[in-house]
Amino acid sequence: MEALGRERPEGILITGDISNAERLDEHLAVLSTLGCPIFFVLGNHDYWNGSFAGVTALVRSACSKKTNLVYLDQSGLVELGGGTVLIGGQGWGDGQAGLGEKSPVTSRDRQLIQEFADKPRETYFEMLREMGRSSAFGFSKMAVPALESSEHLILATHVPPFTATALREPEYLPYYVNVALGEEILRVAHQFPLKRISVYCGHTHRECVYRPLPNVTVHVAEATNSIFQIAGTVQIEEA
Repeated sequence: MEALGRERPEGILITGDISNAERLDEHLAVLSTLGCPIFFVLGNHDYWNGSFAGVTALVRSACSKKTNLVYLDQSGLVELGGGTVLIGGQGWGDGQAGLGEKSPVTSRDRQLIQEFADKPRETYFEMLREMGRSSAFGFSKMAVPALESSEHLILATHVPPFTATALREPEYLPYYVNVALGEEILRVAHQFPLKRISVYCGHTHRECVYRPLPNVTVHVAEATNSIFQIAGTVQIEEA
Protein backbone atom coordinates (compact mmCIF):
# COMPACT_ATOMS: atom_id res chain seq x y z
CA MET A 1 0.00 0.00 0.00
CA GLU A 2 2.82 2.43 0.80
CA ALA A 3 4.42 1.78 -2.60
CA LEU A 4 1.13 2.44 -4.33
CA GLY A 5 0.66 5.65 -2.38
CA ARG A 6 4.08 6.87 -3.47
CA GLU A 7 3.08 6.36 -7.12
CA ARG A 8 0.25 8.89 -6.63
CA PRO A 9 -1.98 7.31 -9.28
CA GLU A 10 -4.98 9.18 -10.65
CA GLY A 11 -6.96 5.96 -10.30
CA ILE A 12 -6.51 2.29 -9.45
CA LEU A 13 -7.99 -0.64 -11.37
CA ILE A 14 -8.48 -3.98 -9.57
CA THR A 15 -9.64 -7.07 -11.45
CA GLY A 16 -10.88 -9.13 -8.53
CA ASP A 17 -9.75 -11.41 -5.71
CA ILE A 18 -9.45 -8.51 -3.31
CA SER A 19 -10.31 -10.56 -0.23
CA ASN A 20 -13.01 -13.01 0.87
CA ALA A 21 -16.61 -12.49 1.95
CA GLU A 22 -15.67 -12.27 5.62
CA ARG A 23 -13.15 -9.44 5.22
CA LEU A 24 -14.02 -7.78 1.91
CA ASP A 25 -15.62 -4.69 3.48
CA GLU A 26 -12.57 -4.21 5.71
CA HIS A 27 -10.15 -4.42 2.80
CA LEU A 28 -12.23 -2.15 0.58
CA ALA A 29 -12.21 0.43 3.37
CA VAL A 30 -8.41 0.23 3.54
CA LEU A 31 -8.11 0.69 -0.23
CA SER A 32 -10.40 3.72 -0.09
CA THR A 33 -7.88 5.53 2.13
CA LEU A 34 -5.63 5.97 -0.91
CA GLY A 35 -7.98 8.78 -1.89
CA CYS A 36 -8.04 8.32 -5.66
CA PRO A 37 -10.86 6.46 -7.46
CA ILE A 38 -10.66 2.68 -6.91
CA PHE A 39 -12.27 1.00 -9.91
CA PHE A 40 -12.87 -2.69 -9.26
CA VAL A 41 -14.65 -5.88 -10.17
CA LEU A 42 -14.89 -8.93 -7.94
CA GLY A 43 -13.28 -12.34 -8.32
CA ASN A 44 -14.39 -15.77 -7.16
CA HIS A 45 -12.27 -15.51 -3.97
CA ASP A 46 -14.26 -12.46 -2.92
CA TYR A 47 -17.33 -14.69 -2.51
CA TRP A 48 -15.59 -17.46 -0.56
CA ASN A 49 -17.24 -18.16 2.79
CA GLY A 50 -20.26 -16.17 1.64
CA SER A 51 -22.93 -15.86 -1.01
CA PHE A 52 -23.49 -13.84 -4.18
CA ALA A 53 -26.39 -11.98 -2.62
CA GLY A 54 -24.56 -11.26 0.62
CA VAL A 55 -21.39 -10.00 -1.06
CA THR A 56 -23.36 -7.82 -3.49
CA ALA A 57 -25.14 -6.16 -0.57
CA LEU A 58 -21.83 -5.72 1.26
CA VAL A 59 -20.18 -4.05 -1.75
CA ARG A 60 -23.12 -1.70 -2.30
CA SER A 61 -22.91 -0.64 1.32
CA ALA A 62 -19.14 -0.09 1.14
CA CYS A 63 -19.47 2.04 -2.01
CA SER A 64 -22.22 4.14 -0.45
CA LYS A 65 -19.89 5.00 2.44
CA LYS A 66 -16.76 5.65 0.36
CA THR A 67 -17.49 7.56 -2.83
CA ASN A 68 -14.08 6.78 -4.37
CA LEU A 69 -14.95 3.06 -4.47
CA VAL A 70 -16.37 2.37 -7.94
CA TYR A 71 -17.87 -1.10 -8.43
CA LEU A 72 -17.73 -1.46 -12.22
CA ASP A 73 -20.45 -4.10 -12.40
CA GLN A 74 -22.92 -1.41 -11.38
CA SER A 75 -21.30 1.87 -12.45
CA GLY A 76 -22.02 1.74 -16.18
CA LEU A 77 -19.66 3.61 -18.50
CA VAL A 78 -16.81 5.54 -16.88
CA GLU A 79 -15.33 8.33 -18.99
CA LEU A 80 -11.57 8.49 -18.43
CA GLY A 81 -10.85 11.27 -20.92
CA GLY A 82 -8.82 11.25 -24.08
CA GLY A 83 -11.49 9.24 -25.90
CA THR A 84 -11.15 6.33 -23.46
CA VAL A 85 -14.05 4.66 -21.67
CA LEU A 86 -13.85 2.07 -18.86
CA ILE A 87 -16.42 -0.67 -18.27
CA GLY A 88 -16.30 -3.74 -16.08
CA GLY A 89 -17.94 -7.01 -15.29
CA GLN A 90 -16.93 -9.85 -13.03
CA GLY A 91 -17.07 -12.63 -15.58
CA TRP A 92 -16.64 -16.26 -14.57
CA GLY A 93 -15.07 -19.43 -15.92
CA ASP A 94 -18.06 -20.61 -17.95
CA GLY A 95 -17.20 -24.32 -18.08
CA GLN A 96 -16.81 -24.47 -21.88
CA ALA A 97 -13.04 -24.48 -22.37
CA GLY A 98 -10.67 -27.43 -22.29
CA LEU A 99 -12.31 -30.66 -21.18
CA GLY A 100 -15.46 -28.81 -20.15
CA GLU A 101 -17.89 -30.76 -18.01
CA LYS A 102 -15.80 -33.92 -18.55
CA SER A 103 -12.91 -32.49 -16.55
CA PRO A 104 -11.95 -34.63 -13.52
CA VAL A 105 -10.97 -31.44 -11.69
CA THR A 106 -13.42 -29.57 -9.49
CA SER A 107 -13.32 -26.05 -8.10
CA ARG A 108 -13.13 -24.90 -4.49
CA ASP A 109 -15.93 -22.49 -5.35
CA ARG A 110 -18.33 -25.40 -5.04
CA GLN A 111 -17.48 -25.78 -1.37
CA LEU A 112 -16.96 -22.12 -0.45
CA ILE A 113 -19.76 -20.21 -2.23
CA GLN A 114 -23.25 -20.83 -0.89
CA GLU A 115 -25.12 -20.81 -4.20
CA PHE A 116 -22.87 -23.57 -5.56
CA ALA A 117 -22.90 -25.74 -2.46
CA ASP A 118 -24.47 -29.20 -2.78
CA LYS A 119 -25.40 -28.63 -6.43
CA PRO A 120 -25.11 -31.66 -8.74
CA ARG A 121 -22.27 -31.38 -11.23
CA GLU A 122 -24.65 -30.93 -14.18
CA THR A 123 -26.48 -28.11 -12.40
CA TYR A 124 -23.20 -26.44 -11.42
CA PHE A 125 -21.96 -26.38 -15.02
CA GLU A 126 -25.28 -25.02 -16.24
CA MET A 127 -24.90 -22.22 -13.70
CA LEU A 128 -21.40 -21.51 -15.04
CA ARG A 129 -22.67 -21.41 -18.62
CA GLU A 130 -25.43 -18.99 -17.69
CA MET A 131 -22.99 -16.74 -15.83
CA GLY A 132 -20.73 -16.72 -18.89
CA ARG A 133 -23.62 -15.83 -21.19
CA SER A 134 -24.71 -13.10 -18.81
CA SER A 135 -21.26 -11.50 -18.69
CA ALA A 136 -20.99 -11.64 -22.49
CA PHE A 137 -24.37 -9.95 -22.89
CA GLY A 138 -23.44 -7.31 -20.32
CA PHE A 139 -20.23 -6.55 -22.19
CA SER A 140 -21.88 -6.05 -25.59
CA LYS A 141 -24.71 -4.00 -24.07
CA MET A 142 -22.15 -1.46 -22.80
CA ALA A 143 -19.35 -1.87 -25.36
CA VAL A 144 -21.32 -1.08 -28.51
CA PRO A 145 -22.59 2.37 -27.43
CA ALA A 146 -19.22 3.11 -25.83
CA LEU A 147 -17.31 2.44 -29.04
CA GLU A 148 -19.77 4.44 -31.08
CA SER A 149 -18.67 7.56 -29.20
CA SER A 150 -15.08 6.81 -28.11
CA GLU A 151 -11.83 5.53 -29.58
CA HIS A 152 -10.63 3.19 -26.85
CA LEU A 153 -12.59 0.83 -24.63
CA ILE A 154 -11.06 -0.69 -21.50
CA LEU A 155 -12.78 -3.77 -20.09
CA ALA A 156 -11.97 -4.94 -16.57
CA THR A 157 -13.00 -8.50 -15.78
CA HIS A 158 -11.73 -11.31 -13.59
CA VAL A 159 -11.52 -14.47 -15.69
CA PRO A 160 -9.53 -14.33 -18.96
CA PRO A 161 -11.76 -14.52 -22.06
CA PHE A 162 -9.44 -16.62 -24.24
CA THR A 163 -7.80 -20.02 -23.80
CA ALA A 164 -4.47 -18.62 -25.01
CA THR A 165 -4.34 -16.30 -21.99
CA ALA A 166 -5.21 -18.90 -19.35
CA LEU A 167 -1.91 -20.81 -19.49
CA ARG A 168 -3.50 -23.84 -17.86
CA GLU A 169 -3.85 -27.54 -18.61
CA PRO A 170 -7.07 -28.65 -20.41
CA GLU A 171 -8.61 -30.15 -17.26
CA TYR A 172 -8.39 -26.75 -15.48
CA LEU A 173 -9.52 -24.58 -18.39
CA PRO A 174 -13.29 -24.85 -17.71
CA TYR A 175 -12.72 -22.75 -14.59
CA TYR A 176 -10.10 -20.40 -16.06
CA VAL A 177 -11.65 -19.15 -19.29
CA ASN A 178 -14.85 -17.27 -20.07
CA VAL A 179 -15.39 -18.52 -23.62
CA ALA A 180 -18.70 -16.71 -24.13
CA LEU A 181 -17.12 -13.37 -23.26
CA GLY A 182 -14.20 -13.97 -25.61
CA GLU A 183 -16.56 -14.70 -28.49
CA GLU A 184 -18.47 -11.49 -27.82
CA ILE A 185 -15.29 -9.41 -27.59
CA LEU A 186 -14.23 -10.65 -31.03
CA ARG A 187 -17.68 -9.97 -32.49
CA VAL A 188 -17.67 -6.38 -31.21
CA ALA A 189 -14.05 -5.84 -32.28
CA HIS A 190 -14.92 -6.91 -35.84
CA GLN A 191 -17.85 -4.48 -35.74
CA PHE A 192 -15.48 -1.62 -34.82
CA PRO A 193 -12.17 -2.45 -36.56
CA LEU A 194 -10.76 1.06 -36.15
CA LYS A 195 -11.45 1.23 -32.41
CA ARG A 196 -9.25 -0.26 -29.69
CA ILE A 197 -10.34 -2.71 -27.00
CA SER A 198 -8.05 -3.39 -24.04
CA VAL A 199 -8.99 -6.16 -21.62
CA TYR A 200 -7.50 -6.37 -18.13
CA CYS A 201 -8.06 -9.51 -16.07
CA GLY A 202 -6.48 -11.81 -13.49
CA HIS A 203 -7.55 -15.14 -11.94
CA THR A 204 -4.79 -17.31 -13.43
CA HIS A 205 -2.00 -15.55 -11.43
CA ARG A 206 0.22 -15.83 -14.53
CA GLU A 207 1.31 -12.80 -16.54
CA CYS A 208 0.33 -12.85 -20.20
CA VAL A 209 -0.35 -10.43 -23.06
CA TYR A 210 -2.39 -11.68 -26.01
CA ARG A 211 -3.61 -10.01 -29.22
CA PRO A 212 -6.33 -12.07 -30.91
CA LEU A 213 -7.02 -9.21 -33.33
CA PRO A 214 -5.04 -6.09 -34.28
CA ASN A 215 -7.45 -3.91 -32.27
CA VAL A 216 -7.77 -6.18 -29.21
CA THR A 217 -5.16 -6.62 -26.47
CA VAL A 218 -5.70 -8.80 -23.41
CA HIS A 219 -3.54 -8.28 -20.33
CA VAL A 220 -3.45 -10.88 -17.57
CA ALA A 221 -1.66 -9.86 -14.38
CA GLU A 222 0.72 -11.96 -12.34
CA ALA A 223 -0.27 -12.39 -8.70
CA THR A 224 0.81 -14.14 -5.53
CA ASN A 225 -1.67 -15.03 -2.81
CA SER A 226 -1.65 -12.66 0.18
CA ILE A 227 1.00 -10.39 -1.37
CA PHE A 228 0.01 -6.90 -2.52
CA GLN A 229 1.76 -5.89 -5.73
CA ILE A 230 1.35 -3.40 -8.57
CA ALA A 231 0.75 -5.24 -11.83
CA GLY A 232 1.42 -2.31 -14.14
CA THR A 233 0.52 1.22 -15.20
CA VAL A 234 -2.12 2.25 -17.73
CA GLN A 235 -1.49 5.56 -19.46
CA ILE A 236 -4.52 7.39 -20.88
CA GLU A 237 -3.60 9.54 -23.86
CA GLU A 238 -5.01 13.05 -24.00
CA ALA A 239 -7.34 13.79 -26.89
